[in-house]
Amino acid sequence: MNLPNLTISQVAQLAEVNIETVRYYQRIGLLALPEKPSNGYRRYSVKTVEHISVIKRAQNLGFTLKEIGRVFHPALTGTCEEISALTASKVKLLEHKLAELTQLKNTLVELTGQCSTCQAQDMQACTILQAVRDHRPV
Repeated sequence: MNLPNLTISQVAQLAEVNIETVRYYQRIGLLALPEKPSNGYRRYSVKTVEHISVIKRAQNLGFTLKEIGRVFHPALTGTCEEISALTASKVKLLEHKLAELTQLKNTLVELTGQCSTCQAQDMQACTILQAVRDHRPV
């Protein structure tokens, strides 16, 4: 049985998010807003915690909230084909970022190598600082 018996604070604590995150997900339509009873305190079911967990896992995989709303929403409005295509595009994006990071690492390693042979005592003579100032490639 999945009775609505949790407060928003309990949902946030169980889902390991803050209350404002729960409210934000409600505002943008990722979570349903429960009815407000006469006592004024909304009650949530454990399903809400599960939905937040799905949202957080999808975010950790690199999906935006907009993408999550489109294909990972509890109403399952997305198709398997759409999710597959979206995931493939995320892989390509990560490959591109990885190539950029590898190039950045190589540049920093080369600059560090130049620095070890520099022996400059004056900060202005530092080869790394000069390379950054001159915008020159390494």
